[in-house]
Amino acid sequence: MVTARDVAKRAGVSQATVSYVMSGSRPISEATKKRVRKAMDELGYVPNINARSLAGGKVGVIGVLVHMDENTDLAELRPFLVVIMEEARKRGSSVMLVPADEGIEGLCRMVRQGVVDGVLVFDVEWHDERLPEIARLDIPVVLVGTPENAHGLPCVDVDYRRVAQMAVNRLAERGAQRMVLVGDWGRSLDRYAFAKFFASESRVVAQVLGMEYEIFIPREKGWRGIWAMKDELKRMAQCHGGIAVRTPHALDSLLQLCVEMQIQPGRDFSLVAVYVDGHDEELRVPVDNVDPVPQSVSKAAMGLLFDRIDGHKTGERLLVSPHITIRS
Repeated sequence: MVTARDVAKRAGVSQATVSYVMSGSRPISEATKKRVRKAMDELGYVPNINARSLAGGKVGVIGVLVHMDENTDLAELRPFLVVIMEEARKRGSSVMLVPADEGIEGLCRMVRQGVVDGVLVFDVEWHDERLPEIARLDIPVVLVGTPENAHGLPCVDVDYRRVAQMAVNRLAERGAQRMVLVGDWGRSLDRYAFAKFFASESRVVAQVLGMEYEIFIPREKGWRGIWAMKDELKRMAQCHGGIAVRTPHALDSLLQLCVEMQIQPGRDFSLVAVYVDGHDEELRVPVDNVDPVPQSVSKAAMGLLFDRIDGHKTGERLLVSPHITIRS
């Protein structure tokens, strides 16, 4: 599929210039217009003008490509979507959720039909095979996540290495000499950057601090997966160790296990979890938390996306700093 980027390369101009020629939104010299139009003719490029009769040539819709299945932790996803919809409304736009299981074909079809002005892509994998084709789409795209190779697409993410540092340092402050990281059921540690960085950085920090380090990955979802940790939890209570939990869902199950075994977090072992401020109201006991600030990540991602929609250049990568709250 020929894109405006291909036209820009053939004409020797920027992609923004091609957009300006097509929309007439900025003054462009006649010579440049001729070069762009000639390149369009040679490549057979047909600009998508469907549904773009609104002012500025925009349809006022932002697409959000997101994966939702039994592995999705809604407590993690909800804060992202709330802010995305709020930021869209502030700019007179609405939000269209696009199921990731439709694949790249669904996204390409949506772009061809001209029903969105830009797209946020969630669930970005470390080795994401979708990105080369997404990068060729003739539409502004921002990734919410960190891939190994972004193929020139801008990325916004929380600094998960800093999340891990805060969590492990908190356990060390509580006197833990041994720690266990509770990972995500159904997710390989190498599939997503957040799991990869959280595991690798926490191991490094634990080693620097002289702490023994183990990783526990539940083999089953929910309570049954965490129940397999009962012997490890007993050992942690005996040595007053520390546990770091990456998801609210796993934390809820772990607290239930503590009740069953009559082991008290804070008294018998140290506990810190990654969850958004506010989720503490749903917990049985206060738990120190590192907030991955999804609201700030979403706001930054929407800012980058609207900048690109308006034709402004933006940075390639933005990491947002987390913060820790001591509750125990």
